[in-house]
Amino acid sequence: MFGKLAAFLLVCALCSSSPAYSQTLHVISVADSNDGPIGAGTAANSKALQSYASLVATLTKLSLNFTQISGDKFTCTEILKSVAELQAKPNDVIMFYYSGHGFAPESDPSRPGTAAASLFPWFYCNPAASRPNLEAISKELKAKGARLVITVADTCNVILPVTETPLAAKGVIEERIRAMFLNYKGSILITSSKREQASWYYPSGGIFTAKFFQLLRDPPDIDHSKLWDAILEKAREKIMVSSPGQRPIIQEPEIPVPELVFVR
Repeated sequence: MFGKLAAFLLVCALCSSSPAYSQTLHVISVADSNDGPIGAGTAANSKALQSYASLVATLTKLSLNFTQISGDKFTCTEILKSVAELQAKPNDVIMFYYSGHGFAPESDPSRPGTAAASLFPWFYCNPAASRPNLEAISKELKAKGARLVITVADTCNVILPVTETPLAAKGVIEERIRAMFLNYKGSILITSSKREQASWYYPSGGIFTAKFFQLLRDPPDIDHSKLWDAILEKAREKIMVSSPGQRPIIQEPEIPVPELVFVR
């Protein structure tokens, strides 16, 4: 189902006695920037990711290792290779962010005739036989053994014919961001719209991505042990998509109950 946008987030942490000894923040940014309808939006997502990753590296003292896959490099082969070759140490952090088209097939593309078991989308890249599934990517990243793994995909083929209102700058709550990235272990799974629903982009990026990064940059004023729960509660809220002359469209993120442990 070409044109679905899904955002998926997986956090995996193998706890060490002290999260302060984290070493490297590995970031893989994938953007289908050559695409006609959504290329500008995917490039904007990638730019937002790089900005946020730099912020996190500064606040946490993690060394930043940033890998960019975009333009002519945007292929299934390059995506899978970047994931397979990534090597992480137990105190490292991994971030993977995909911006491009996605689809939710009835049959698994790698196993024709077999029902698609995952509720999460496949990446619309080439070669077609190698198109990865978000959930499969998350499992592979989890197996790297890093303390914290964040995997996100924002996929869509529709741009709204309206102008985006810029998000208000609220500043950065440094202590909370450090706690989010240094004091948790477990897993979180997010898709930006329920199965059979579309999700939407502005030229400046995905609507869910804009909302999600706002939450990540300005975490709720709450006890550190409840930060991710509060962020995910906000992320679950319905998104009302309006366009001139059309009825509002509802986009509902799908976020199962997370498996998280707060480590002091």
